[in-house]
This record gives sequence, C-alpha cells and structure tokens, in this order.
Amino acid sequence: MLKLQKVKKSYGRKMVLDQLDLEVENGTIFGITGGAGAGKTMLCRMIAGLIPADEGKIMAAGEDMAHDPENIRKKVGYVPKEFGRYRDMDPEEYLDYYGRLYGLSGEHTGEKIEKLLEMVGLAAQKQVQVEKLKLCEKKRLALARCLLEDIDVLVLDDFLVDLDPRERKEIDPLLFQIRDMGKAVLISSPSFSALTGEEESLGILQEGKIVVQGSLEEISEQVNRSNPLELVIAEKSTKAIEVLKEEDTVTRISIDGHKILAGFQGTQEDQVRILRCLMEQGVPVISFQRRKSDLESVFWKMTE
Repeated sequence: MLKLQKVKKSYGRKMVLDQLDLEVENGTIFGITGGAGAGKTMLCRMIAGLIPADEGKIMAAGEDMAHDPENIRKKVGYVPKEFGRYRDMDPEEYLDYYGRLYGLSGEHTGEKIEKLLEMVGLAAQKQVQVEKLKLCEKKRLALARCLLEDIDVLVLDDFLVDLDPRERKEIDPLLFQIRDMGKAVLISSPSFSALTGEEESLGILQEGKIVVQGSLEEISEQVNRSNPLELVIAEKSTKAIEVLKEEDTVTRISIDGHKILAGFQGTQEDQVRILRCLMEQGVPVISFQRRKSDLESVFWKMTE
C-alpha cells in the first residue's frame, strides 16, 4: 500500500507539492495527471525515495520512508521517463546486472530472471541487445527489473506515453497482471488519454494538490454537472423556450435551428421534471440529454 500524508516539497521558491494526501491500495491502479510543471515527476521520484519530502509522510508497505529509507526503497519499483542506455547488454544480462545490484545471486536468481522474461514476453529476445529493442519491449523489460525484488508499490512515470494502440494492447494486460499480484500501482501521465482506462481511481494534480479524485465515472459526473442540456425538437417551438425560461435551474439558452442548448445547474430529478413539462406542453422533443465530456474535456475543465 502507498500512502502520502500532508507531503510538502518546494523547488527554490516554488511550492511543487502542498499538503498532498494520496492513498493507493494494494491490488489497485491509480492514474495521476496534470499540466506541465504540476509536480508529477517530482511526486514519482519522492515515492521512489530519490528525493526527500520537506514535510509530511510517505509510507510504503505500511512503513514510513523517513525511518528506514534504504529498506523501504526495496519495496518500491520505479520506472522513470527515460529508460537509460545499455549498449552492451541483452535483457538477460540487464536483469542479472540489476539483480546483483539488489544483492541477489545464485541459481534461484537465474530461474527468476527466466520466469520474468517469460512473463513480460521477452524470452525470445533475451539475447538481443537492449538498444535494439522496441520502446514497448524496453518498457516491459523495465517492469521485469522492478519485479526482481518483492516490491509492494510500483511507480510508473509517463510510462504509457508514446505507445501506439498495438503496443498498448501488449502492455495493459501486463499491468493488470502486476496489479492482480497485489501491488499498488501508480501511473503518471500528462493527459487522461495516455492512461489505461482501467484505473480504479484517477486524480488531477494542480498547484501541488490533487484537486479531483475518484473513478473515471465519478470525475466525469462532476464535470458533466456543469454541462448544458441539449434538446433537439422536431420543429421550432416558442413553447420550449417558454418552459425553459421558467426554470430556476436553467441559466442561459441558445438556439441553433432545431437544437437548443440550455445552461443547467440542477439534478437528474430536475432534468426529468423539465422533460415531463416539455412533453405536457406538447413540445415535439426528439432528444433530450445532458451533454457529456470526453476524457480530455474533463482534464482541461479541471485544470483551466
């Protein structure tokens, strides 16, 4: 489990993270996004133990990183934006190298490396130079490297950026498999569109705090509450305008042919009541709905 409590971090005079609270349960994926300079990469590096917090607690596997940073870092797997350069290594040598850095050795380690290469789909490329691997394959190798140790938390900084749809189909099942192994997975992204779509929870980081958090459905609902009603009627109807003008929940009205957009600040029950009133007044309604926001609309509305 990953837990941050009242974490603060400044860079020069700029407050990057301000009283940040965050919790990612084991067996879940948390996607975090935000604009340029929001602090996503600094957050990832802090969780990985590479940068200390100015204030607050960062806890992994139930332990405070400040109390035993060396031991707790072993519980956190971290994949940065840049993979690094390993010209003279193949995937097998790469994992063996990191295994030795982690203090692993012996026949058991060799068996573990073989299983991990099989798990991430690189067994056939285990003797291909790392530099010759495709981006997606390098990312899968990085995941295998994290799993050499018995981690509790996996932190992926901009991990899904630059992957095409076919590569995403190779990566996503692997992330779900790692999640189902009981790991707490945090993925940062510059936009919603680069996330998996299968996160249990999402958060938007802005001005050092997570300003919105919840499932995709919950966040979309928060944004959609400010979206207008969209009506399409069979013929121009002054009666429809009269009905809408009588509504306290309607803030503004615009007309484009047979389409009417009405600013709306009510509930679903208010929507039902308005539709019923329109029908009772004989307005020929073809469609009546709250305009929906896609993922990127959600992001821009929350960060504007």
